[in-house]
Amino acid sequence: MSLVLIAQAQPMESESPVGFDVLKIDEGIAKGSLEFEEWTTLISGIEKSYPDEIQKICLVYDSLSEFPLCHGYWRKYTEHKTRLCTVDKVVEIFERAVQSSPCTVGVWVDFCSFSISVFEDPSDIHRLFQRGMSFVGKDYTYHTLWDKYIQFEFSQQQWSSLAHIYMQALRFPSRKLHHYYDCFKKLVAFLEKEMECQSISAVEKLEAEPVLDNKVSICFKNDEISSIVKDLLDSSAGIARSKALQKYLLVGEWLYKEACQLAEKISCFEANIRRSYFHVKPLDASQMDNWHCYLDFVEMQGDFDWVSF
Repeated sequence: MSLVLIAQAQPMESESPVGFDVLKIDEGIAKGSLEFEEWTTLISGIEKSYPDEIQKICLVYDSLSEFPLCHGYWRKYTEHKTRLCTVDKVVEIFERAVQSSPCTVGVWVDFCSFSISVFEDPSDIHRLFQRGMSFVGKDYTYHTLWDKYIQFEFSQQQWSSLAHIYMQALRFPSRKLHHYYDCFKKLVAFLEKEMECQSISAVEKLEAEPVLDNKVSICFKNDEISSIVKDLLDSSAGIARSKALQKYLLVGEWLYKEACQLAEKISCFEANIRRSYFHVKPLDASQMDNWHCYLDFVEMQGDFDWVSF
């Protein structure tokens, strides 16, 4: 069905409950010249006049390809789909959303929240969170996704995943960097208390051996951290477990220190951001200057992934 057919099915314009020229907007969509305000007016009219007709709702929301960064409208689209369609149809829209706007934290938060409520296999939810973090792990507001992830893994009692999450959360500055460091320290304290039953001889032997040959040689790759976490959570590892805990603590503190230093450098840019979300309305000159300076700084760091945010 096309928007033209909807227009034909409506009463005369004077009697129309929608009150706009659908045919004109349909032509605008075809030409790629649809204005944002026209589109939002069309959405409001369709939602008001045909709240339970998913075909008509889809016709207007499918034009999100013209405005892919409008997270709020992706959310509204998935809400309609959730209310009127099957789970797989909702997932289809979420997939379109994350493909169209992969660096939008809010889209991933909504997708992952939805997955928690409907996916039966926890591993599918875990993979979705990991997929999301691979795209938005350097966004200053990524904490909204981390918080959901932490809450989920805690509910599943996945201590290994939580140990990884806290380490990863210290890799890059965010609004909740210090909070994640506190959580990291609490986890270390909990594990230390759990290991208090170790024999004195084992502790003495551990203290006599260097935990790391050189702090500079600490590896931060995921496979190296995975090895540390594996020993850390192995109750039968003995001395290796205590040594892993010290390595875990050292790496986490080093990452936190580096993230704090970077956070200090970008704090002025973040503080001057007045609109952190996308909107079709242009930013004023001062906001544009702030973004240009921020981008110049990020480009000098040589981190292409970070620049993309």
